[in-house]
Amino acid sequence: MDRFFEILKEENPQLILNIYDSLENLEKCFNMAQTYDLDLKNHREIKEFYDNIVKIKSLIPVEGIQLSLEILSNEKVFSKSVNLLHDFSYTKPKSYSIYRGKNIEVSSFKELYEQILFYLYKIDKEKLHSLINKTKFNGRTRPYFDKDSKKMINPIRISQNLYAETHFSSNKFRDMLIKIFNLYNIDINNLRIYIKQDKKEKYGYYK
Repeated sequence: MDRFFEILKEENPQLILNIYDSLENLEKCFNMAQTYDLDLKNHREIKEFYDNIVKIKSLIPVEGIQLSLEILSNEKVFSKSVNLLHDFSYTKPKSYSIYRGKNIEVSSFKELYEQILFYLYKIDKEKLHSLINKTKFNGRTRPYFDKDSKKMINPIRISQNLYAETHFSSNKFRDMLIKIFNLYNIDINNLRIYIKQDKKEKYGYYK
């Protein structure tokens, strides 16, 4: 259980702080309940539940979380600009710009991928439709571009006769965009992605 909370602390310190606060509130509520002469010792199942709350709360590593959250909110990496050659493991996008246009905010790589596909569709509809028949743009077990959305896991509709798969990892979105940009003869440096969160250094990813 200790390892679970340590990993969660790295992944989402705000969430682990919320869990701790919730358990603390539960503990206070049970302590308040005992002021009504409701001795927990006389209610075995409730006492076990209460004891588990106290035990789990004691295992949550909350030390330094508030400070780390304040530091994280001020990290320069939140506005780091990268191109499609970047390794997007443990990252989240904040926004992107294409052809030095305005910054467009996004909350995920899925949303970024969708918006770029719609953008490219406006440039050349036939080119995007042609991906249905191109093996290198589709998976081995399922299509990434097809007329039938039922063949996909998490499809989005590009047009009446074209759906695109979006059930990918962050680096798979990157790889797909690189291939599509090459098809369109677009330099990948024309797309700038602003990273919202980068945890590689915390995970020792660069070592």
